[in-house]
Amino acid sequence: MNASVEKVIIPSNDDPFKGGGVGGKHTHIRLLASGLESLGVKVGTIYPHETMGFRLITRYPGALYRKMQSSKERRVESWGREKLELLRRRVRESDLDCQVLNPQDTLSLQVVATEMERRKIQIPMVLTAHGYYVREMVSAEGLDPASPLVEKQLQEELSSYALARRIICVDTRIRDYIGLYAGIDKDRMEVLPNAVDTLTFHPIQGPGRKTLRRSLNISEEAKLLFCPRRLVPKNGVEFAIRAMVPVTKKHPEAILLIAGDGPQKGHLQKVIVDTGLEGHVLLLGSVAHKAIPSYYQCSDIVLIPSIPSFGVEEATSLSMLEGMACGRPVIVSNIGGLKETITDGVNGFKVPAEDPDAIADRAIYIFDSRDAGESVALSGLEYVRKNHSHLVHAQKVLYQYKLAVVSD
Repeated sequence: MNASVEKVIIPSNDDPFKGGGVGGKHTHIRLLASGLESLGVKVGTIYPHETMGFRLITRYPGALYRKMQSSKERRVESWGREKLELLRRRVRESDLDCQVLNPQDTLSLQVVATEMERRKIQIPMVLTAHGYYVREMVSAEGLDPASPLVEKQLQEELSSYALARRIICVDTRIRDYIGLYAGIDKDRMEVLPNAVDTLTFHPIQGPGRKTLRRSLNISEEAKLLFCPRRLVPKNGVEFAIRAMVPVTKKHPEAILLIAGDGPQKGHLQKVIVDTGLEGHVLLLGSVAHKAIPSYYQCSDIVLIPSIPSFGVEEATSLSMLEGMACGRPVIVSNIGGLKETITDGVNGFKVPAEDPDAIADRAIYIFDSRDAGESVALSGLEYVRKNHSHLVHAQKVLYQYKLAVVSD
């Protein structure tokens, strides 16, 4: 294809570098930028960045207003207005000097489209759909799906998909959702599962692994399960915790480390106490992405216990891919992009969602059948290196950019 793409700008409705860049979407942006730059493509980013003036005039008064509101919908609406205004300011400040814009969510897609209309310019846009924007907000914030706010934002989301020349979906279920509810032809969409930096996420064995455990103050004898998940309902962390009851009965040395923060923290702390697992389950809080590889590398099992929530299902989990890239056996829920990636007993293990006993059975099997677990882990490692390298992924994304340019 003769289309030339020398520079791309990636807008996002949140800062991919804030707090160490925790989260799959943030990691995706950074990996994509790195991969594209290795191909000779210049990459710019646009994302909200607060100034002191914005905090004094907008953020602090807004925070006070939200504290006074009993309605979740009003609090979320107020927060959304602030985020929208901050993103608009950043987009207005950008020269938009590029061949392609690659928004990472429908909010930034809408804001950039409005700004181009104001300037009377046209730049092809390729949207990356990481999930179900409004449905995920409903799930995370516990909103009423039938509220006027949710219905309004859902209609805005669905109508915005038509603004993109091409849409990259991280799993087939998201593609089908956009096709069904937004009426977008499948020919305009491409399914490209998430990628992982296989240079950063790699196995460590033998003495190196023991040294790593000591550096993290983890016993060499512990059977370690690692669950890198934000503490929101759709990530199913509670089921990983409850699975530890039967696991620790069979293996008292088992420990579950949970890396992530979120609104369910208080509830999950109570679950840990109620189940008597205080010495076996540790909430690490938010862990910077650069520190995460060490936890994968010294673990015995990686858990991705996601559940369906308000129509939201996990896409191709970056945490799952990172665990596989570190040569660890993964146990995932049989939903969304997880079930598309994992062949049960071959490159990982699948269990029914919301089933702690099934999680426990698989974990105990791996602990008791070490050779079988290592064989599956090796297959998972080979699968990720072949199919999910961020450098190969960048080439596929660049091809989508070129398709958008030639369709101009």
